[in-house]
Amino acid sequence: MVFPTWKSFKKVATATSFVTALFTGTTRFLPDACQRTEQFLESNIVGQELAIGQLVDAVCAHLEHLQPRKPLVLSIHGPPGVGKTFTSTLLARALYNKNPEKAVECPGKHCQGMKVVYGLDFEAHEQGRQLALVRNAIQEHMTNVKDAIVVIEEYHNLDCASRAMVRQLLDHPYQPQQVDGKKSSGLGRAIVLLESNHGTTELEGLMYNATKGGKQQLSAKDADHVLRDAVFANWQSKPSSSSGNGRSQQDGACKGGANDRDEDGSCSADGSGDGRSGVGGSVGCEGFMGDLRLTSHINFYLPFLPLQRPQVKELISRELLTWRGVLWNGWNGREYVEGKYVLMVWRPQVVDFLTDMVEFYGPFSIEGAKQASTVCVRHIARHVRRCPAFAISAPRPPGQWLPKGSPQDHDVELRLFLKRPNFHGNGDHSWMYPTSGVVKEKDKEGWELAVEYPTAPDVSKS
Repeated sequence: MVFPTWKSFKKVATATSFVTALFTGTTRFLPDACQRTEQFLESNIVGQELAIGQLVDAVCAHLEHLQPRKPLVLSIHGPPGVGKTFTSTLLARALYNKNPEKAVECPGKHCQGMKVVYGLDFEAHEQGRQLALVRNAIQEHMTNVKDAIVVIEEYHNLDCASRAMVRQLLDHPYQPQQVDGKKSSGLGRAIVLLESNHGTTELEGLMYNATKGGKQQLSAKDADHVLRDAVFANWQSKPSSSSGNGRSQQDGACKGGANDRDEDGSCSADGSGDGRSGVGGSVGCEGFMGDLRLTSHINFYLPFLPLQRPQVKELISRELLTWRGVLWNGWNGREYVEGKYVLMVWRPQVVDFLTDMVEFYGPFSIEGAKQASTVCVRHIARHVRRCPAFAISAPRPPGQWLPKGSPQDHDVELRLFLKRPNFHGNGDHSWMYPTSGVVKEKDKEGWELAVEYPTAPDVSKS
């Protein structure tokens, strides 16, 4: 009897790991990731052409270098609900997977090279220890992942000690790090995404000025300049950790005295300066020069603009198409559930009506894409759930909006239209709905979404 050797076990394990990575997502950027990323992002993100174009250009240029000396650092700005976090997720899905449409567990098994840091706002007495743990966790991730994506959310809220920790990670990214006895290859090939809500007011001002000047869109240079200045000014306006005498640490003495400083001259965070910085050491406030050095590491400031009515209308249309898929064959964008084989159709004015249900502050949507989804759930979900199921009939050629295999029987449809009760009967009044511009509140009164369920359900389904 021949017993397997350790080498044979190792070969099997390596092959198994490769197959697993092939189907569940890898920790390496795929060779053709650049072309796939551009198409995937542009088809899934609405209203952010300026930011997506720069992001794709930056990522593709970064991927051309096999051994870059520094990571690509992108600062992503905009109000909530405009696609910042969604873009980071889509980017990871496209870089790590050949079929990003099916890679829905991200972060997770489909994006094993992605690490998300959800905030660095710690209690003062825990800050030094917690920052060291975060730094170790990021470096350990780099040890195991050569092509890493690191996302730091709400980075505009970082205090000076947290900013110092991030800056130290980026200062010498090409130098191998030693973590738990393992040697990492550094951060050179990594992509670091810094997400922030800060700069929204500045972006709105740029959009107003661009509209007044007759421009179709913002200048990437203007947006980069405004956001860079806004980030730096925000950091400089934050108070540094104060010493016992109330003086800021970068301006006065440190808690532990004259020797309580790290090697770059900054005060330690916990008053136990050991003359060094790094893993396990304390990280102090660095003031003007420290913030300036951190901003110098950021390659691009990407503007995710507030959504306006045309973009919200497009999002509503996409939401309706998603609900059509759920009703027809059970596809909800992530998985298949039981379909009812009923085709949902609607008058064009239904999209305008649902768009008017979204709250705007001036020309801008208050909650971005989030409220577009909420409005459709509120008005559509119950009708889809209550609609009776039908047996699928013989397929007909698909039209522009018709799923393949749609039934020939046009009566097997869930119809959405608009009506005004007690106004010339209860028929379809969609054609009368005012769709030019933003509808005034008084013009919205009396309108409601009407639903006509399919008749004569096929008893063979039940």
